Amino acid sequence: MNGIPEEYTNFVPRYHPCNPNMKIENRRLLRRYLLFVVALFINAFGIALITKALLGTSPITSVTYVLSMFTPMTMGQWTIVLNLLFMLLELPFMTREDLKTDRRIFLLQIPVTLFFGAFIDCSMEALCWLAPQAYPAKIFSLLVGCVVLAVGIALEVKANVAMAAGEYFVRAISRRIRGEFGYVKLGFDITLVLLACALSLGFMSGIYGVREGTVIAALIVGPIVHFVTPFYRFLDGWIGEPGPHSRPEPEAADAEIRRVNRNRRTHYEYYTGERWGDPHRYDLTINTGRMSLDDAAAAVARIYGERIAAVAGTSGSLPNGKTAAEPADRKGRTGC
Repeated sequence: MNGIPEEYTNFVPRYHPCNPNMKIENRRLLRRYLLFVVALFINAFGIALITKALLGTSPITSVTYVLSMFTPMTMGQWTIVLNLLFMLLELPFMTREDLKTDRRIFLLQIPVTLFFGAFIDCSMEALCWLAPQAYPAKIFSLLVGCVVLAVGIALEVKANVAMAAGEYFVRAISRRIRGEFGYVKLGFDITLVLLACALSLGFMSGIYGVREGTVIAALIVGPIVHFVTPFYRFLDGWIGEPGPHSRPEPEAADAEIRRVNRNRRTHYEYYTGERWGDPHRYDLTINTGRMSLDDAAAAVARIYGERIAAVAGTSGSLPNGKTAAEPADRKGRTGC
């Protein structure tokens, strides 16, 4: 785990209405939604930059881009139609328990889809002047678009309140067939690209909208997301982490941790192509089957203290005046 697991510190707790911190947490939740909307716009702008490079578009928008070429509807409008279709196709892969557990995220796909489609059309209109002619200029536009898209995706993951229909569809399939998420996602992307090629050949007698830029975007966006994600830690305080006097009940905390963990795993595996549980991707792994939770917590606290001491240039002091060798009081905590 990367120090203390993020799923224990970055969730938005569901408090009882009588809790005096409810208004504060609702405000922080609103901030997360605003952050997600900003991320959607950045994603749409990145897709528009990639598309305007005229070297093909990203796999997830390849079908909508090709459809917009030979129909009166725009790329954004087709994005709305296709994502709503994804929502319908998700239902056969979901159980009643899935619908009950993920009802909020499932229904949020509707406004997310509407916003995303509108943002794509606005971005394409705003970049109407962009028409690179030289191949190096096209490559530059493509790479800038990939970076912008990755920045938006990382911000979307940070907000952690909703999912786009394409992501949720892949998760629903992988969960139902018990398949590896990365392979299901790869098959989903390949299917979209092949469908885009078939539509292009069938209606325009040639392959348009799918080129080397489609492959480049598929290969480099994920690693860029992985690289920029740590830089968003400065937003932790603004979107809210639970404080020492505002913890939910253990049952509610456990349910919320599982929900956030599912969402984060989906985002991580979808955009990086890596396995969430791969221990090589973590700074620290602890086998709690070989040591007690108290010893594990002490080890995490000690390493955390050493890092804080190294950054602050102190002799190993932890926040609240505790030393690196003495873990913080764990009374009332629900996990480590």
